Amino acid sequence: MELIKHDPENLFMGTKRDGKKLTCMVVDDVPFMVKTLSKLLEKFGIEVVQTAANGVEAVEKYKTLKGRLDLITCDITMPEMDGLQVLEKVMQFDRTQRVVMISALGSKEKVKTAMQLGAKYFIVKPFKAEDVFRILSFVITKF
Repeated sequence: MELIKHDPENLFMGTKRDGKKLTCMVVDDVPFMVKTLSKLLEKFGIEVVQTAANGVEAVEKYKTLKGRLDLITCDITMPEMDGLQVLEKVMQFDRTQRVVMISALGSKEKVKTAMQLGAKYFIVKPFKAEDVFRILSFVITKF
């Protein structure tokens, strides 16, 4: 099944209207998840320009990329600074930044908090590639 379809009228998948690739930073403390999600995003045509293994690293890297990222995916449970704290800091820099939280902890309270802080969507692990595609399509084109 072909997941990636290029539609010049749509921002998704992979390229913007100006022909440049969509860019993303993947934040997760589990190397396997970073690799899996990065490969999935690249399959969708999104360039993963940066990764971070914890919240402190994510915020520092975000500062250097501010204004150049189309999307951030961020785990919630991480060492040093959790994903909700990362989300809060990113939103302080740019309220329009698209952040999708991805976590195995899908409690209603965490989801509610993430959305209140500015997350555009919340994906619960384990996830299916088709679900990620559908959600990212929505996030990229609607926000």
